[in-house]
Amino acid sequence: MAFLRMTCPACNETIPMDDTLDTVFCMYCGAAFRVQDEIQRFQAKDNWGYHASRWKQRQQKYRDQVDPWVNAMCAIVIVIVAIMIIWILLAWAFK
Repeated sequence: MAFLRMTCPACNETIPMDDTLDTVFCMYCGAAFRVQDEIQRFQAKDNWGYHASRWKQRQQKYRDQVDPWVNAMCAIVIVIVAIMIIWILLAWAFK
């Protein structure tokens, strides 16, 4: 027998559950639910968290590869725009 702290599917409150029971009632909202269903839902949620963290790792790896190029391109565009603005101002001033 083990007590688990799970989330009620109806009100999202954390409640203690005995894993040997078949059905549990939420002490906050009174909803009844099966313990095994909630354990499976928790395991599926945890599995999704693993896949989400792997996805974030892949995104970070991609950003690490792309960021230097993006920064370089932004710097080049800023320099070109600054030169064009100076050129336009000088051309306007010496008309």
